[in-house]
Amino acid sequence: MIAKKNEDNYLLYLFVGAIVYTIGYEIVHPQYKSFGHFVGMMGVCCSFYFYTRCCLDYLFDTDRTIQVILKIFIFYAFVVIFRGLLNGINSGTLIDILTQKRGVLGYLTPLVLLYFVKFSDIRLIFRVCYIACYISIIFCVLNFREIFLTSHTDVLVGSWEDIFEAGVNNGQIPGYFVLPSSLIILSYKFMPKKYLNVSLVAFILSLGAAISYGRRSYVAFHLIILLFFLVHYFTSHRIQAWQRFLLLTTLLSLGLVIFFLFSELSIFDVFLSRLGEDTRGGVEDEFFRSFRDKEVDWFWGRGIFGTYYSWSVSGKAGSFYRTVIETGYLQFILNGGIIVLVLYLFILLKASFLGFFRTKNTLTKAFALYLFANVLFLQSGNSLEFTLKGVFIWLIVTICNSKKWRNSIEDNNLLILKNMK
Repeated sequence: MIAKKNEDNYLLYLFVGAIVYTIGYEIVHPQYKSFGHFVGMMGVCCSFYFYTRCCLDYLFDTDRTIQVILKIFIFYAFVVIFRGLLNGINSGTLIDILTQKRGVLGYLTPLVLLYFVKFSDIRLIFRVCYIACYISIIFCVLNFREIFLTSHTDVLVGSWEDIFEAGVNNGQIPGYFVLPSSLIILSYKFMPKKYLNVSLVAFILSLGAAISYGRRSYVAFHLIILLFFLVHYFTSHRIQAWQRFLLLTTLLSLGLVIFFLFSELSIFDVFLSRLGEDTRGGVEDEFFRSFRDKEVDWFWGRGIFGTYYSWSVSGKAGSFYRTVIETGYLQFILNGGIIVLVLYLFILLKASFLGFFRTKNTLTKAFALYLFANVLFLQSGNSLEFTLKGVFIWLIVTICNSKKWRNSIEDNNLLILKNMK
């Protein structure tokens, strides 16, 4: 399962593009806007080079029904893009195309499905995860005082703009790199020790940053990954039921003890204050009111630049129409309607089922759990986006659907991955 070097290198351009784009617009741009745009555009150029290598070929060795549905999804993604472009292209539109990770760039990521026929070196995914973990650790170290040793209670008051000026995004940035790289944790059995160590350090720092800034959805994402790690461990090891119960009870008890022991520290102030707060309900109500009695919009969506009326958030910035909603499944409906949401759910759930129940390969089972975790993430901000996670999702969909990968020999995968550098 090792590809020729020049073949998989094309996919590396997309990985590098997503990482550089995230660094440019999430880390650099808030401080240095012009340089942030430059770095972000470098990421876009890398990704576009990959897209020039895509070919309309058979997707992979699976049944024709899945192939047809995946091609329909890709086709409809372009329909969503073109619907948004029909209103005309101006300088503002071009900026939106290049800077919105959930916009045009996000809807281009399914093109990975058309390229997978040329991809076969599984090590590339984990090497990229390894690098992403290092980026997250470096960010946390450079901003350690700001993230962990500073009170962030100012995010509990003030306007929407004030909250973001308070640097609340710092609580999410480590997760942009760590959550996609949780594949290393889920695939622990196959990973070299140094990969696991770096991944665990990055995961702990990322979870701490999310707690510090009260990013409840990101805390939930981390906990879901830990839960699925336990599921994978229990299903991959032959241990008695009482041992499973004892281990799970011990882990949960230990987690609660640690939480309450440190609950008096300032790092927990914001998280505990926001734990029972409803910050999405108002925006979601506004979304539903904007779509009331508009069956066509529910079915087809409003295109890649579709908006909804929201006074509670956007009104404070001078505009009452938003292109983004923080609930993932509603973002799908806003852009492409129920059609794109149903197709997306079917593709991920089908791949998860095949990857977990139609294989004896524990590596593929780890990938399947990762996909299902992203289905659960739809309750929050998960959507089609140009990020490392957005690219990984489609690559893993192809792996879980592929008979070749599901039937691959466990010992061969173990030998290949354990010797990674």
